[in-house]
Amino acid sequence: MFKRSLSTLLATALLLSPLASVQASDDGVAILKGITRKSGGQVYRLDLQEPLRLERVSILILSAKLKVHSARLVTESQTRISLANLTNTAVTAAGQTLKSEYINRNDRIAALEIRAESFGAVADIIVTATSDEGLPVLIDEDSSSAPPPYNPPYEPSPEPPPYYPPTPTPTPAPTPPEVIQLSYPFDSYGPREYSKVECTASDDGWEEHWGGHSTCEACMAKHGDCVERCDLEYVRVFGIGVDMYGRIGKFEGRAPDSWSAKLDMQRVCDYYRLGSCEEDPSKSQSNFSETISRRECRRH
Repeated sequence: MFKRSLSTLLATALLLSPLASVQASDDGVAILKGITRKSGGQVYRLDLQEPLRLERVSILILSAKLKVHSARLVTESQTRISLANLTNTAVTAAGQTLKSEYINRNDRIAALEIRAESFGAVADIIVTATSDEGLPVLIDEDSSSAPPPYNPPYEPSPEPPPYYPPTPTPTPAPTPPEVIQLSYPFDSYGPREYSKVECTASDDGWEEHWGGHSTCEACMAKHGDCVERCDLEYVRVFGIGVDMYGRIGKFEGRAPDSWSAKLDMQRVCDYYRLGSCEEDPSKSQSNFSETISRRECRRH
C-alpha cells in the first residue's frame, strides 16, 4: 500500500514538473536594410503572416551602428505593447544583438513596430521573433513579397565615402605691439642736480695757443676780443617699457655719469607710468655734448 502511494506521488510530480511542459520554440526572421540616419529614427513594421503568441524579440546589427528608440507588439485587437528592453537603447555596434525581455502574455501578436536610427553609416539588421506556437513568418510591409521562413542571405550595404577633415585655417601671425618715442620729460639738460656745464673762452680772429681759457677775462688778458662757449656734457642711457595700452615706449635717461644716468632712466619710466622698464638692448649708452650758450667778450 505504501509503495503504491509513493509511486503515484512520483508519477504525479513528473507530470507537473516543468520538464513535462517544455515545448520547442521556432524562430522567424526578417532582414531590414538601409535603416534611416534621420534624427529620431523611423518606424519599421513587420506583419506576421499568422498571429501567434511570441516569447521574445531580438535584433542583430549587421553593419554600422544602431539605436532602437522603441519596439512595440501589435495584437490582433490592435493593442500595442511596449518592450522595455528595446526602448531607448544605447548606440550599439555591428555584431551585437539587442534582446527584449521574456514576453509573458497570451495575446496573439499580429505585427511588430520598431523605431530605429543608424549612426555612422547606414545600418542593416536582422529581426528575430521566437514563438512556442509555431514558426512566425515576418513580412515587411514595405516589400512586395514576404521573406522566406528561413535566414535570408545577407548583402552588406555599400560603405560610405571616406571622411576627410577640413583643412584647418592657419592662425594669423600676431600683430607686433605699437612702438612710441617718448620725449625727455624734464628740462633739456636733465635734472638740475645732474647738471655739468663747462665754459671756455678762446681768441676771436687769432690763433689760440693756450687751448682756451676758463673765463673771458683770462682770455682778454692774452688776446683782444674773445668768444666764450658753455657746453653741457652728459651720458645718455636708453630704456624701454610697456604702457597701460600694451604699447612699447622708448625713452632715455641723462646724467653726468653712467650710474646716475641709469637712475634718471628709472625716473623717466616712473614719470610715464611704464611697466617692465629696462635698458634697450638694441642701443648702447653714449656720451653727449651740447652747446648751451655762446657770447662775445670785447674790449671797450
